[in-house]
Amino acid sequence: GGEAGGESMQPGATAGGWSDTYEQLEETMKDHVKAVLPENVAEHVTIHLLLTPVLLGFSMIVLIAISMCDWKGDSNSIDDEAKPGIKPWSIAGICALTSYRFYTGFLSATWMPYLLAMEGAELTMERQSVFMGTAKLIYGMSILMNPMFGLVGDQVAVVSRWSGRRLFVLAGVAVGGLGIYGCLVAVEIHSVRWYMIATVLWMLGEAMADVTTETLVPELLPRTQYQISSAIRALNFLIGGLIGYACLVWFRHLHYSWLYYAYLVVMLICAFLTLCSIQTQDLQAPGQRQQRPANALSFSDLIVRAYFMPANYKGGFPRACLCLFVFSLGSAPMFFLLLMVRDVIGIKEQGPMQFHFGLISMVFFVMAALASVLGTASAEEGD
Repeated sequence: GGEAGGESMQPGATAGGWSDTYEQLEETMKDHVKAVLPENVAEHVTIHLLLTPVLLGFSMIVLIAISMCDWKGDSNSIDDEAKPGIKPWSIAGICALTSYRFYTGFLSATWMPYLLAMEGAELTMERQSVFMGTAKLIYGMSILMNPMFGLVGDQVAVVSRWSGRRLFVLAGVAVGGLGIYGCLVAVEIHSVRWYMIATVLWMLGEAMADVTTETLVPELLPRTQYQISSAIRALNFLIGGLIGYACLVWFRHLHYSWLYYAYLVVMLICAFLTLCSIQTQDLQAPGQRQQRPANALSFSDLIVRAYFMPANYKGGFPRACLCLFVFSLGSAPMFFLLLMVRDVIGIKEQGPMQFHFGLISMVFFVMAALASVLGTASAEEGD
């Protein structure tokens, strides 16, 4: 009987042992942190904040190792005569190549309209709109850097195709990951200034990685697959956004800080899939290396080629950019949807507010996708 009782107590004792070990580890880490940081900062440090950069560093080592290998599959197994040297990809290969759009959709759906609003209420109280506007201005400025990052990536790719594409993806993920971690730390110490600095770092990393992953599609795929790759990219973005809204509804009773860890995990997984789908033999396809000049550009030439030359392209590109600019002016208030739910409708509690925000945003996302599909179908019928 005594032995049976001892055996029955063993699982509980093991669970208690793990709990005690975790608490001791956390206390030991806090003691070391207090020795190097001010007390008002050290009291906000948790074991999650301490382990996150370690795990991020190991993940980057894995991504670097993956990027040095060529993962040969059946993505380029079909012969293609439309473009010499470039063979068509399988659907799975295109999905992996464009998987970073899934992360972009997840981020766009949850960061600007939701997380910024919650952090603004937490950090600035009555100046919430100013906080959101400043963060979104940083985001807009990072988008403005996309043409320059793209041109720099093209110039670096002339020297080494590996360094030009894979290196930019790795650098973007690393800088973006540090920015996300910086935002986590800034929230813990309630520092608006450091949150904005970390946001600058985060958005610069996003711009570097995003513009490079967008370049991979026209560079690696034949022209015959441009249309299907565009559809898969849009689908990845749509699914990422819908899953983001669904997660907000599902985890509405949790503190919203889980989103930062979700961003890190989703970003690393999507970068892993993208890097696995890039092969050196595809980047060095015949006839592509000579398409770009090998001479280095000065900073002034870089600015001119990145921003002024596209405005002189023949066709409808400049007018399309102008139309998109005007359209964006009208769509900007949608990013304040959470504030409308709280201040106009009057839902104050986090759970119901997050639930209604998620459902409304999902309906908007789906309707926008349907409108785009119907518009494309009607345009094709007209042609």
